[in-house]
Formats: sequence, structure tokens, C-alpha cells
Amino acid sequence: YVVTIDSLNQANIALTAERDAMATQVSAVEERNADLQRRQENMEEIIEAGRVLQAMDLSPMAIRVASTGSQRETSRAKRAEMIKTCFTLMENRIAEKGERTLFLEVLDPNGQLMPPGDRAPVSMQGGVPASAARSIEYNGERMEACIFFTAAAPFEAGVYTVHLVDGGERIATTDLILR
Repeated sequence: YVVTIDSLNQANIALTAERDAMATQVSAVEERNADLQRRQENMEEIIEAGRVLQAMDLSPMAIRVASTGSQRETSRAKRAEMIKTCFTLMENRIAEKGERTLFLEVLDPNGQLMPPGDRAPVSMQGGVPASAARSIEYNGERMEACIFFTAAAPFEAGVYTVHLVDGGERIATTDLILR
């Protein structure tokens, strides 16, 4: 029996050492997996942020329409009939390509969102109201576009804030001063 007991003790010691080594290895693998999971979540956040379009040169201008139908820029609130906002969308290789709807939020001098006057109310995702919208075909390359906004009420003198919105994110903001 002594030989059998000694043999079982040796086997038990070897199995215990093997179990401890495996437990250490499993712990290291779990830690590595947790680290990779955190890194993947961070990368997904970065990629998601990178998919939002970037705009530059946001330039709103007040427009009056002449009797001939031609559009002329004006700085006077009384003469303004619409706001034309032009911008440049930057190249973005990871942004979703295809048809996209960009929204314009025009805030009056009191900070209130101005509703559209020439069409049905415009809503962004989640039913959030907007002043105007335009669908564009975005192919990931730099492009220029304009959005026209006609107000429901006459413009007043003051500072108007214009936000360009893509996918619920404000991608550009500027002011328009009307005298």
C-alpha cells in the first residue's frame, strides 16, 4: 500500500501544480480578453465619432428675390425673404455613403427655433423640429452644398444663429447679422 499511496501523492502533487498553472493561464486570458473588449469599445466610439460629417465654410446670407426671380444678397431684415446657407462637406472615407439628409436649425434673435414658412414642418430623428432640410448624395469626397430656408414670419433685425445638423449632431454653427 505504501507504494500506491506514494504514487497517488505524487500524482496529486502533479495535478495540483497543473491545476494552479491552468488557473493562472485562464486568469491571464480573461484579463487579456477584458483589455481587448475595452480597446474594441474605445475604437468603436472613435469610429462612430469619425463617421459624422465635418463641415467648414458655413456661410448664411439673407436673400431677397427680385421681381425677375433673381436672388440678391441683403443685410437688411425688412428686405430678407429667405436665408441661403452654403457650406463645404469635408472628405470622410469612413462616413456612410449614399443619400443623407442634412438639417438646418435657424434660431431667431430671441434664441427660438424658426419654423419653415414654405413647406410642412421639418423633423430630425426622434421628431426634433428643424427649420429646413436637404437630401444629398454623399460619396465620401469633399462637396459643396446649400440649404434654403424661408421663414413663416418676417425677419427682424438682430443676430440669427444657424446650425448645420447631420445625424443628430451639430456639425457647424455660425451667426448671421441682419440690420
